[in-house]
Amino acid sequence: MEVALIIIGIIIFIIVVIASNAKKNSKQQTQPANPTNNIRRKEKFQGNYLPKQIQATGIQVLESSYIVGTSKAIDTVKARFDFLLNVIPTLKKWQNNSRYLSDIQVSVDTYKTMYYDRIPQDYQLSIIANPIGFDLTDFYCKALFSSFKRNYEEHLEEIKILKREDAKSKRKSKIKEMIKFTREELKTRCATSSSFVGVINELEKIENTMPEDDNSVSDKHSLEMNQIELTGSDTVAIVKPKRETVTKTNEFLLNQGAPFELTLINGDEIIGKKIQAILSNDEIYNEKKCQEIVAIFSEYNLKVKEVESYKKKYGKVYFDKLEELKNNSEEWKGAGELDKEDLLEDFREEAIDALYEKANCDLSCLFENEPKDLTVDDNLIKEFGFDNAYTYLKYADSLDKVRVIPNDNYNRIRFEKLVEIGLAKRGSSIPLEEVLSILSLKDLNEISNNPEKQFKRKNLAIEYILSIPNIEEKIGFKISFRELFQLIPLPEKFSGINLNEISNAWRYTSEVVQLLVGTYQNASYSTRLSNDKYLKEYKVECYATEDMCPRAKEFMNKKYPKSRPPKIPFHIGCMCQLREEYDFN
Repeated sequence: MEVALIIIGIIIFIIVVIASNAKKNSKQQTQPANPTNNIRRKEKFQGNYLPKQIQATGIQVLESSYIVGTSKAIDTVKARFDFLLNVIPTLKKWQNNSRYLSDIQVSVDTYKTMYYDRIPQDYQLSIIANPIGFDLTDFYCKALFSSFKRNYEEHLEEIKILKREDAKSKRKSKIKEMIKFTREELKTRCATSSSFVGVINELEKIENTMPEDDNSVSDKHSLEMNQIELTGSDTVAIVKPKRETVTKTNEFLLNQGAPFELTLINGDEIIGKKIQAILSNDEIYNEKKCQEIVAIFSEYNLKVKEVESYKKKYGKVYFDKLEELKNNSEEWKGAGELDKEDLLEDFREEAIDALYEKANCDLSCLFENEPKDLTVDDNLIKEFGFDNAYTYLKYADSLDKVRVIPNDNYNRIRFEKLVEIGLAKRGSSIPLEEVLSILSLKDLNEISNNPEKQFKRKNLAIEYILSIPNIEEKIGFKISFRELFQLIPLPEKFSGINLNEISNAWRYTSEVVQLLVGTYQNASYSTRLSNDKYLKEYKVECYATEDMCPRAKEFMNKKYPKSRPPKIPFHIGCMCQLREEYDFN
């Protein structure tokens, strides 16, 4: 009996233990998984390899290595190299991970999206594809010297045009400071580089040929910007510029050797080189480039040969299509002037769609708004300067309007300049009645402080306020007189000028310059195509997907070997670009 009880007790104990464990396991299964634990397990499985970190670091290295390889600011090159030294170890650590190359490909694709006008150079790709094997010190040695040479050439050119001796002396002192800094930086950080001896020798040659007087600043001291080797066959994207020449007495070739050459008409070599310098300056954004070049075009009545050829070729197609649409439209024949203007907008769109090559601009303006006389604005520009005349015309549609322009407003300095040259009034010079007109009725009632009634109309409130002695001080609590500007009519000698005609002329010029800047940039981008070992092939892309011209459609969805990329741009204002396909495996 006792044995039987003992056996029963053991069985009950076992059942209780099993039930308890089952309940515990059930509770654990119903609880949500801890995300932190999942991440840690994932990191442990991948050896703490974080794909997003590698992709982000890859982009940083591409950005910084580009700046080191191309910047002319020596201190910027130094700072970016220091940054590279800090982030490169992350790539070195995980270079042998099985998914490293696929994440680096993501970095390249993202970089190309962020900087569509920069083709990744071979040295950039080599750094991220093989950070362990890349000689970063040698890269810095050559890039630093290349940056110095760009600065040196720039200073020499500026010394040539300086008139004052003290200004020339300052430039020469600046060159000496750059030589000293470059030498010390090379000796401190690049002494072990294989290129160190050659670079130091070149630096000494430059120092020995430095100009000491006016006559010594000549072309014989000008350094040619040859390609600077970085690692083996890898090169910085700095190519010796070809010498641009005046092809005819009134023509200047802006980008000789580019896939699509652009020619200035009516501009001599001095003007051509001035525009060329603006176009090639990567530190100026496109909108600013357009503003500066429009001013030059307006002042010298310039044209672009390739734009004129485009207009001659497709202008007839455009106008013939417009006439066809008008003649075939019953609605047009019986429409009034306003309805015709509305219909014409639709016809213009259809006429543009009929073009085989669509330039990226307002084509209706390009074909229809060319000024009959390019010199219509000459006297105005000569008298006041283009920038001042442009600001004036921009707001000349309402001369009487009093404008409130705070100190931090972009146009403040422009209007202050108009005051200086006599095209605008400011503050207390503006009639008080017109100043009061910009205030609200509530403010006017507070200023009037009339105990007998609240004014319901602004003109009555203004009339009452003007009758109050020394009211200016009280008005000053509501508005700053320094912020008030009002344009005034042009001097009598310009009474015959049609401001509308000038405004349309500048609008047309802006479209021409936009085509010039965009096409130059696209052509320049194509000249920097690299033939590096990672490049597989090219594809043509067009960012105007909804309004793609027929010619662009012919090149879509085709692959081109890296040895034979298509020449882009195909035409003036072409919106096609080359996309590089890489293979890092």
